[in-house]
Amino acid sequence: MTLTESTETLSGKFETLKQLTILKIIGGYLEIIRNDTFTSSNNKLEELEITSCSIFLIEPKTFVSLINLRELNLSNNTLMRIAPGTFDGLSNLEILQLQRNNIYKIKDTALNGLINLQIFDVFFNDVTEGIMRMS
Repeated sequence: MTLTESTETLSGKFETLKQLTILKIIGGYLEIIRNDTFTSSNNKLEELEITSCSIFLIEPKTFVSLINLRELNLSNNTLMRIAPGTFDGLSNLEILQLQRNNIYKIKDTALNGLINLQIFDVFFNDVTEGIMRMS
C-alpha cells in the first residue's frame, strides 16, 4: 500500500481485514498514527511496516490490539520522541526498528512490557534524553 497525498489518517481503514497477518505501507504523507488505527479485528497481524511516511507522532496505545505482532518497522519517518504507552500491548514483539528518524528522546518507561524484544534498532538517530533499557 502506498499513501497518496490525500491520505491523512489510517483510522478505521483496516477494520474489515480480519485475516491480515502482514501489512506494509511504504511512502506517503501520514504525520500521525492515531490510537484508533488498529482494532481487535486486526489481532492476527504479525508484521507491520510503516516506513517513509513522514510520521512524527504515534499516539499512546495505538498498537494495543495487535497482540500477535512480532515485527514493527517504523523506519525512515520523522519521529522525534517515544512516549510511554506507545508500544503498550506488544508483549510478543521481537523486532522493533526505528532507524533513520529524528528521535532524541525515549522516555524511561516507553519500552516497558516488551518482554520478548530481541532486536531494538535506533541506528541513525540522536538519542540524548531518557534511558535505553528494558524493565
